[in-house]
Amino acid sequence: MIAVCAHGFTDVGRRFRRNEDGFGIWTSDGLFAVCDGMGGCHGGDVATKVALTAVHEAFCAEPPPGG
Repeated sequence: MIAVCAHGFTDVGRRFRRNEDGFGIWTSDGLFAVCDGMGGCHGGDVATKVALTAVHEAFCAEPPPGG
């Protein structure tokens, strides 16, 4: 067996006011996802959340965080 430890961090950077990046860590399913925002385009943060939700629903057995 291989032990895996993971964490993630995003930063808004110097150019934008809103952080549009995101990540998902589902260690029990062996799945890790990174979503890069859309460079300040309207709704980039929403697109990231939708993408992470879709990945989770498609590939994970464990319930979503907070759900």
